[in-house]
Amino acid sequence: MSREDKIIKAVESNFALEGMKFSVREKKIMQDCLSGKTSFDAAIQNAIARYKRS
Repeated sequence: MSREDKIIKAVESNFALEGMKFSVREKKIMQDCLSGKTSFDAAIQNAIARYKRS
C-alpha cells in the first residue's frame, strides 16, 4: 500500500469515527494533491469558490 493510500485510509477512518461521509470526489481531490497533480492551495481555493457559489 502506497503512502498516499495509507493517508487516505486514515482520513477515511477518522471521518467514519465522526459519522461523516468521505465521498469519492473528496478522495480523488486528496489523491491528486498527494500525488502532486494539484497543489493543496489550489484545491482549497477551488473548494472555497465552490461553496461561495452555493
